[in-house]
Amino acid sequence: MREAHARARDARQRLDVVSESTGIAGPCLRLYIAGRTTLANRAIANARALVRDHLPEGTSLEIVDLEDDPIRADEHRVLATPMLVQIGDGRARSIVGDLSDLTGALSGLGY
Repeated sequence: MREAHARARDARQRLDVVSESTGIAGPCLRLYIAGRTTLANRAIANARALVRDHLPEGTSLEIVDLEDDPIRADEHRVLATPMLVQIGDGRARSIVGDLSDLTGALSGLGY
């Protein structure tokens, strides 16, 4: 079990995009992906644009690759990827897909 936790920690450190934030405390979004597929890359680009252009300043984005860190799938009961989860507003909200439907994504996050 310790070995699995060590691999997960190492994977988080290797991931080229761990979190992005403006430095101002705000909502936290976590994007779960499964490998660097075309769908995952599109979801990452769309999530970054969503945070940058449409969400409050200080919103952070964390990207979790479940191929490198499968244990983290249990945190929010991830059954499908890509999955965006909003954390910290009292309840978690989640959206499955590549986030190409901007209106639907904003609505799903409560904006």
